[in-house]
Amino acid sequence: MSVFRRSVHCTNCSREIRDGEEITAMMTPPDVNTMVEIRAYLNKKSRVLCNDCADPEKHK
Repeated sequence: MSVFRRSVHCTNCSREIRDGEEITAMMTPPDVNTMVEIRAYLNKKSRVLCNDCADPEKHK
């Protein structure tokens, strides 16, 4: 495990996403065709949902 590891949280319920857990991620592509730092881009421009929030009908 890395010292600099950041945890990922569900945007909807704020629950921490566990290692190996399946998620749904929604994002828009970058405006320009250049290399971007992927982690920074994902933190700013994406929504990560746990399976419970992504498909609530499945978990009733």
